[in-house]
Amino acid sequence: MVERERKSGPGIVGVTGGIGSGKSTVGRMLENFGQKVIDVDKIAHDLAAQGSPVLADIAGIFGSDVIRKNGELDRDKVSGIVFHNPAKRHALEALLHPVIHKVWFGEASEYIQRTGKWVFVLVPLLFEAGIEEQFDIIWLCTAPETVRVKRVKDRDGMEERQILSRMSAQMKDEIKRKKSDVIFDSNTSLENLEKQVRLALSELGIY
Repeated sequence: MVERERKSGPGIVGVTGGIGSGKSTVGRMLENFGQKVIDVDKIAHDLAAQGSPVLADIAGIFGSDVIRKNGELDRDKVSGIVFHNPAKRHALEALLHPVIHKVWFGEASEYIQRTGKWVFVLVPLLFEAGIEEQFDIIWLCTAPETVRVKRVKDRDGMEERQILSRMSAQMKDEIKRKKSDVIFDSNTSLENLEKQVRLALSELGIY
């Protein structure tokens, strides 16, 4: 783990982890504990809503066939392209990342200023995007690859080769561990994971 320079008082906690690592479960636990949670994936989803300017820009990168007949973005099709086409992925990131950052960082900053409380931001590709310095503390969710594959299969119905392809495009947990302040093992019971989250919150002076 890293020794991060922490500011005094509440700040922004980045909650990250690879696909199927349990970060969404941790996010739900935080909300149940009354904490402010911002989901970057949800922001990206909302920005690319039907008829939005961002959706039109995405179609400009990938072509109109990534828009379904009902006018919504075919996210599976886009994901399939970007995981095999680095140039397209970089173009999509260059389009979305600045807009997404403006939304979540603005919301987080406003919340801290208004309430004086910590805010938690779920960011799947935090390290891959190189935005560690945007966070005061980083929590990493982990689980063995076999467990993560089964979770994604059960959740999304994806084929194993597709899941492994996505995993291979993400930074390895061994590297993420060295960059993180708190590490959660989600390969356990929900009760045990909840205890880990409570302990991490207590270290922030919340519990």
